[in-house]
Formats: sequence, structure tokens, C-alpha cells
Amino acid sequence: MGLMRMKFFAVFVLCLLLVPTISLKASTSAQLRYLRDGHCKISGALDPALLLNVKKSCDRFMNGGEGQLRAFRQKVAVTKEVRGVDLLDEQSAFCREFDTVKKCKAVLGDIPFLQYFNVWREDEVVRSLSTSPELAELASSLMRVRRVRLYQDSLFLKRVGDGCTNYHSDLRMAPFDTNDFVTFWIPLVDIPKHGSALVFVSGSHNDIALNFWRSRKQVANMDLSKRYKNAEAHHMPLSVGDITAHSGWVLHSADGNVGPSDRLALAVSYVSADAVIRKGWDEFEAGHEEDFASYGSWVKDVKVGKRIKDSHPSVPVISFPRKE
Repeated sequence: MGLMRMKFFAVFVLCLLLVPTISLKASTSAQLRYLRDGHCKISGALDPALLLNVKKSCDRFMNGGEGQLRAFRQKVAVTKEVRGVDLLDEQSAFCREFDTVKKCKAVLGDIPFLQYFNVWREDEVVRSLSTSPELAELASSLMRVRRVRLYQDSLFLKRVGDGCTNYHSDLRMAPFDTNDFVTFWIPLVDIPKHGSALVFVSGSHNDIALNFWRSRKQVANMDLSKRYKNAEAHHMPLSVGDITAHSGWVLHSADGNVGPSDRLALAVSYVSADAVIRKGWDEFEAGHEEDFASYGSWVKDVKVGKRIKDSHPSVPVISFPRKE
């Protein structure tokens, strides 16, 4: 019996050693760049073996009929400016009309990417990453808040030939009244120097006047090069395991994918646990309803001006060991 126990213990220890781990820490220079520019790169942040497992799970999710159909429906809703549609309600008129990928493609022209929201809710491997205490702690340190909440994860597939992603700010599409919002952009494939990873406008997260006085349409039509001289920046090349972080208000975009293979990345967004729901979250400005597919199922549970319960299953507070 003693020998059996020893063998079991040895196998258990070996399994622990083989499990990919997460060990995250932003250098002081990365944290300072995030505060100054609104974005930073953290090289070698994640174990490539872990991300290989994440990619396999994401591939299965994308190739499943329901996940793929949902992504195409979301693009139809955004492109056609169909407001407030619940992509999970199969009995809605919209979902009945677009009940196949083929029907969605028939009304879509060129698109910049396909977006799969909240894979973490349906896949355990992705969940282990998006809800990891290590990512939450990193988000806390960059935002300089004590507690963080997982807002969403989004799987972005930019296929060969997909066009550019226009400049935008994430918080303009979210239902929160806060500045404390960060997204980790995690490539699941290597990105070359001239690839289609994110391009940022450094310092734009501090430009209050840009979004205060202008609509999204006005911002989209602006010549930003005159407003931000020599401010464009990127962190390419990126190897699997490298990640970038960007503030919720920083302007960012991505070039079209002219490479030989599809670009796949997982974006995980966190918000301060004390953020409240903003007034007018349902008054969608054209082009800003993209995230409704993510938060539409829970936002009506929360009153305007109130914060979400810590225990809400769709937007949970992520605990991590706090260093005093």
C-alpha cells in the first residue's frame, strides 16, 4: 500500500510540473509606458504551451456551428445598425431571419474581422486564462485599483484578405462610467513586424476633448495625423507568449491582413470592480453598439449609477492574493 501511494504521489507531482503555468509581472518601465502612452508590451508574459491549448480550444469554438453563426450575426447587426438585438435569442425576428452563416454572408461586404464574445463562458481552458488571478492582478496594477472585474473576452479572427480595423476606443462601446478599464491583447499566433496586430495612438487616452466634443463618426472622419504628430506606435513583432495591454480610452486600430495566414488573438478586458453603469448605455451611437452582443444579457440587471454585484456570474470579480 505504501508503494502504491508513493507511485501515485510521484505521478501527481509530475502532472503538476507538466501543467503550463501563468507567471505575470509588468516591469516598472512597462507600467510607466502604460500610464504615459496608454499601452505597453509585456514580453514572454504567458507560457506558449498554455496558449497552444487555448488556441486549440478557440479553434474548436470557432468551427462549431453556433459560435460561428453568432459571430456572423454580430457583424450583420453592427453593419446594418440593428440596435439592441439579442444574438442569443433564437426566437427573435433577427435570429430567425439570419439563421445560417450563408444568409449572413449574403448581406455582408468586406469586413475587418470576426469577433467571438465570451468564449470563457463556454470553454474551460479559455476560462482558466480569462479568470486567472494572475491576469487580474496585472490588470489591478496597471489600472491602479484594488479590485477588478472580468468584463469580457473576445476572440478576434482576422482572416487573410480581411480589411483594416478603424481607430476606436473600447470604453466608448462599453456600458460603464469609468476610466478604469484595460484590455490584454493576447496573440495566439506569431505576428511579424509588419503584421496586423494593434496600432496605438500614444497619449490619446488623455485627450479628453476628442471624444467630449465629437461623435464617433466625426472622429472617424478626422485626420488624426494632424492632431497626434508622430504618435502612432505598435509592439510588433509579437511571439506567442507576448501580450500587449491598452487603456479603455486609447485609440487603436489594426491593418488589414495581407499575410499568408489568418491572424488569431484573444482580447481579455477588465474593469474596476467599483465601476457603475452609465446613463444612456442603451442610446447607441452609430458604430458603438458592437459590444451589446456581449453585455446585453446582463446589463438590465443593474440600475444606472449602480455597480454590479460581486457575485454576478456574467461579470465576476476576480480575486487574487493582495500584497500589502
